[in-house]
Formats: sequence, structure tokens, C-alpha cells
Amino acid sequence: MTKQLLISIITPSYNQGKFIEDTILSVKNQDYPNFEHIITDAGSTDETLSVIKKYEGTYNMRWISEPDNGPVDGLNKGFNMAKGDILAWINTDDYYEPNVFDNINRIFVANNDIDFLIGDAYFVKGDIKKILNKHRKKQVSLNELIKFGNFIDQSATFFTTRLFKKAGPLDIKLKYVFDYELWLRFFKLNPKYIYLNKPLANFKPHEGAISFDNREEVMKEMYKVGQEYSLDNKKFLPQIIKYHRAKHFVFFDKFLETTPRLYGLTKNFSYRFLDKLHRFLDKPL
Repeated sequence: MTKQLLISIITPSYNQGKFIEDTILSVKNQDYPNFEHIITDAGSTDETLSVIKKYEGTYNMRWISEPDNGPVDGLNKGFNMAKGDILAWINTDDYYEPNVFDNINRIFVANNDIDFLIGDAYFVKGDIKKILNKHRKKQVSLNELIKFGNFIDQSATFFTTRLFKKAGPLDIKLKYVFDYELWLRFFKLNPKYIYLNKPLANFKPHEGAISFDNREEVMKEMYKVGQEYSLDNKKFLPQIIKYHRAKHFVFFDKFLETTPRLYGLTKNFSYRFLDKLHRFLDKPL
């Protein structure tokens, strides 16, 4: 029988009553017995607490509701409460695919030197449901993260408590890209990681979401963080492209919605060209 590691899932929450039930059910209905779900609510005034209380006692879920200093503060509270061997977080507008935890456990048990697992996540918007950033995750490194920004889907990541204790906690000074900054700290430690070529979660952008409503500011903060970790302070062309994509998101969102295949081909060509350009520029003269 395969050893069953304790998996701790953290969910920060604030006035997400319209979405949190899907998140809760995606954790509760996992076909794996040894997990805990910790919800850190920031004092919601909508229906969030009634949804949480509806499922209290029906599975291994603990929750608190008190004012905090934003999602990073809530996450750090949750990680401090966690007792698991494996850690992850899922936001209240995202949800897991079925039967994820058992698969995650088997991988970590079979590879006890692995500290970080990166999977795929579906991007879900209207009739569009697609996997993003697949080709990037096959070659993750500190340098790739600095150059190309955050191509790791946070909702599809799992990491060991030992790695988080070395690298954490999350940086409370950051408003948007605290996950990206944590990945950079992880990869400064050269962890062994596995890329699982499989969708583990679903990401649903929507109006009201911090990263959706502030896309230009997200990219500015990401670029700044990338530069702080860069040894040579180079300009990162792929991140600059991402910034302008965020700045002109109305046009690009319409492009994606009306011609998703052409959008995908254009995006892939652009990034592959920039990747080759960077590799050429990185060569010594």
C-alpha cells in the first residue's frame, strides 16, 4: 500500500461567495483521504461565511474569519496553521480537477527527493477552455522565470513543507505577483522538480479578481521583481511584450475570443522568436 502523505490546501478568501462553493467541492470531493483544507477568510460580508459553514464538519476543513492585510497575509496564516507534508493553495475562484491528490501523493512518495511539482491548469473563460504555457514548464529555471515572467500556474503547483520552510513565507510587500516571487526563491535553491503533463486545476479570470482588474499593474510588478533577481539587470523582451499585452488587453482579449487558433499561433511564434533572440544575445562575443 502506498504511503499517504498529508496534503495541506490553503484558500484565502474575501467576499467570494459566488465562487467559493466550487472551490470547496473540488477539494472535498477528492478521492484521497489524507488531506486538510484551511480557509483563511478576511472578514467577508457577503454569503461566503454561510457557504463555508454549510460544509463545516463534512470533511477535514478548518477556517478562520478575521481582518487581515490582504491575500498574502491570509496565505501566510494558513501555511502557519498547516500540518501537511505537501502544501498548495487554491484561490476561491479556481477549482481542482477530480482525483488530483491521489496522483500527487503517489508522485511525491515515489520521488522523495522532489520538492516541487508543476502541473497544467485550464484557462476557463466562457466557451474557451485551454491549457496555457505548456512548452515553458518543460524547462523551468531561475533564468527562464526571470526572462519570461510567471508562466507557472499557481493553482497547479504542490511543494514540500521542507522547501517552503527554506524559501518562505510569501512576501507581504507584494500586491500581485507574490506567487511568482516565491517561485524565484524556490529556484534560487535549485530544487528538484517534476513537470506533470496533465491539467490539475481550473483558472477562471473574472471582473473583480485582483489580477484581472489590474493587469497592467500586475505586469509592472512582475517586471520589477524579475529585475531584482537578475544579476545583470538586462531588459527582458518577453516580459515587455507581456506588459503591452496587458496594457492593451481589450484588443488582445477580442483577438483571443474571435480567432483563438490564430492568436495561439501568433503568440507561440512571438515567444519562440524572442527565446531564440535571447539565447543569441546571451552568447559571449
